[in-house]
Amino acid sequence: MYCKKCGSKNEHKGKFCNKCGVPLTQVQVEREQESGEITKKQSVTPPPQPKSPMSKRNKLIISAVLSLILLLFISYRMLDNYYAEDAQIDRLIASIQNRESSDLVKQLVTYDPSFEVTEESIAPYMDYLNDNNEYLSRLVERMRNRNDAFNSSNELYIEQEGSHFGLFDRYQLVMNPVYLAIESSIDGAVIAINDEEAGIYYADDLVSVGPVAPGRYQFSAAVDSDIPLENVKTEDILSSSDTYLVTIPLRSILFSVTSDIEDATVYLDDVEIGKLSDGEGQFGPLPLNDNSLLQLKKAYESETLASEPIHVTEYQDDYHILFELANVESAQSTLNALYRDVGYLISWGETDSRLSDIQALLVDGRDNSLYQTFNNTADRYNDDEEVQSVNYTASIQEFEQLDIYDYAVIYELDVETRHYYGASQDDYTQTLTFEAIMVYDDEDQILKLKSADLID
Repeated sequence: MYCKKCGSKNEHKGKFCNKCGVPLTQVQVEREQESGEITKKQSVTPPPQPKSPMSKRNKLIISAVLSLILLLFISYRMLDNYYAEDAQIDRLIASIQNRESSDLVKQLVTYDPSFEVTEESIAPYMDYLNDNNEYLSRLVERMRNRNDAFNSSNELYIEQEGSHFGLFDRYQLVMNPVYLAIESSIDGAVIAINDEEAGIYYADDLVSVGPVAPGRYQFSAAVDSDIPLENVKTEDILSSSDTYLVTIPLRSILFSVTSDIEDATVYLDDVEIGKLSDGEGQFGPLPLNDNSLLQLKKAYESETLASEPIHVTEYQDDYHILFELANVESAQSTLNALYRDVGYLISWGETDSRLSDIQALLVDGRDNSLYQTFNNTADRYNDDEEVQSVNYTASIQEFEQLDIYDYAVIYELDVETRHYYGASQDDYTQTLTFEAIMVYDDEDQILKLKSADLID
């Protein structure tokens, strides 16, 4: 402490100045009075005044303010997590994986003013998404890769646009629609997309369609004629920077047909195109579709015989169609086997096995009158002690189909009779001509002899 009168330095606890002896506090009072100051200074701090208690109203206000601050903090943290970039992208991916158009349409936007995002407009995309698991896997993988997910050249991409509450970036799915130009190969062809007519094609005027959603589409081109000419194709169209060209060709073909049915009627795609003459015919030019079918038919009294349909292609111009029921070779085979067994009856005698073989080649078996005729003939030759053997050789002269299973056959039968040495008769050969009816047995798949009448 310094003396206010002489300015000498004194110890803090001293009451008088060490130099001039003046009381330190008194000098201070006098100096203060001399300078006109009337403020009294006290070295002792006055005792604290008791505080009045906080009102209930103030407590409620403070509590409400603190609660509001806490609520705002918690809400912010929750919204920050909900609107985080990864969280928003995960929700967009989930809307794709659900494969529900009602969910996806809520997330989609487009920048093409001519395209409106609706459940109906994105139906082709949903069809492709639902039918193609591999595409869905690639799409999800692409969406999780930031470089690919934000690539605006893709059919579907993610972009950051605007914000939520002015605080959090907003992410959305964007669809790029496509524009189509459709061509065919015949002027006047009617073009349809997903069974709805889109326009008429001409070489100098392609059918334009769009904007449409990317996805799976069925295209068809058709020309109205006696034989329906139509080509249908399915194509997956995802993205295109330019107009996407779709080509639906319509083709024609010229071909020849031969068959074992000489006057069969020829059908192309169930439309009659002509008849065969002497088992052959030339047809066309005719429309050719991807699935064109060629078939022959022959109407008989009982029913219509039809060949198996075969595919017609532009790489083949000659078709040989057999009905595969019976032909002259199968008829000859039946006669050879039958008369061989009859000859055995004469040369080697009757056995159950030979009789069974003969029955199997006759319509109605042993109930057929020919069965008894063959047995009687064998007995007659066997009763002649000079006859050694009899050989039969049948040769078909004419073969004609009468009904779906019935055939008219004219055949010659050479009967060679041999006698024992020293017999009174010489060996001889006799030729007989028969008019016969043979029937195709569909169960046994062979021709059987029904009747045989000797022609004079």
